Amino acid sequence: MRRRILRLLLLMFAAFILPACAGSEKAAESENEMFDTHTKQFLKYAEKYGLIESAEYQDLEDQLEKENDRRKKALEQGEVIYGPTQYTMETYIKYICGSMEPELIEKMKGKEISCTEEDVRAYYEDNKEYIAVQEAAMQFDVIMTSQENKELLEKIAQEDDVIKYAESDAEVFTVSEMEFQENSVVYNRNPDLMEQLFGMKSGDRYLTEDIEGIVYLYVYKGETESCILPYEQVRESVENMYLRAEFDEILSRE
Repeated sequence: MRRRILRLLLLMFAAFILPACAGSEKAAESENEMFDTHTKQFLKYAEKYGLIESAEYQDLEDQLEKENDRRKKALEQGEVIYGPTQYTMETYIKYICGSMEPELIEKMKGKEISCTEEDVRAYYEDNKEYIAVQEAAMQFDVIMTSQENKELLEKIAQEDDVIKYAESDAEVFTVSEMEFQENSVVYNRNPDLMEQLFGMKSGDRYLTEDIEGIVYLYVYKGETESCILPYEQVRESVENMYLRAEFDEILSRE
């Protein structure tokens, strides 16, 4: 009789307990494979500050399922959704981490992340050669007009007082100041134009027209020197960089 009871208990253990343990192990393996240290720490602090209900893998799977159900129903009802129609766990975690990061950094500021004036200034002093450099730039006065006024612009282009003339006729010409840095986004988007402009010398002018028929006259003014911007001028951006650096450092810890 005892043997029969023992055998029955063993069968129950095999039928119910072992699969549950295997499921837990599988979930743990999935979490370890999916989440690196940075992500695990992010989710831990996001839970701490109430940005997510739970950082447990199973709970995140439940949230993922709810989000995908919401997206599916929205599409069926003809509603507009942003992002993929369905998330995988990997893309869902990237989505919530990306969207929550600014708020999480702000909540950790002054707590896990020390952010005194001394902290920010010290970060500036240690990194100013990289984070506060203003590169040399080419400076231009630029006159813009429509294609129908191109001949007029060509006629006055070589006049010494071309800028003064253009400013006196605001109905025909628009005058502005521009500067370009080598290897900037604008430079890389307009390589042919930049090649012309960066070969200019003092007093040179360059007339060109874009695909929309807008005519430009670039009048070279000079070049600014590379310099390190003073702390007061870049303090806000330096604080943001400091907070992000400290945030990444905290999340890299086990």
